Amino acid sequence: MAGALLATEATEQLSVVTGEPRLTPVALQLALAETTTSAGQAMVGAVVSRGGRPDLASDTLAAVRSPVLLIVGGLDETVIELNEEAAARLACKWQLEIIPGATHLFEEPGAMARVALMTREWFLRHLGRDAGAGCS
Repeated sequence: MAGALLATEATEQLSVVTGEPRLTPVALQLALAETTTSAGQAMVGAVVSRGGRPDLASDTLAAVRSPVLLIVGGLDETVIELNEEAAARLACKWQLEIIPGATHLFEEPGAMARVALMTREWFLRHLGRDAGAGCS
């Protein structure tokens, strides 16, 4: 249920950003589910990880071809270190953003709003009409 809700919200935002009204929650879920294949990677134009553990995918990080934004709370020291290590394995464009004073769940006032703004800007930059390639 949560995945479907997230997919619905994400597709609404992506439709606004990309101007592509044909996106559907099911299409987005399929694209996200297929990201481990070459075809799936071609479908994903940009990636944002909020407080995630990309280190758990360390064997496949070098194959990622889409630009990646890693967002971590400044008080989440272990996850900051794990994201730095994972970023070093990426062969594509990446950026690590640390939100000062935020914990792992970004429950502090204004923390999630900053995450949303960073995410929006990343998608606008990398999914817009003038977006460049994700790999350097």
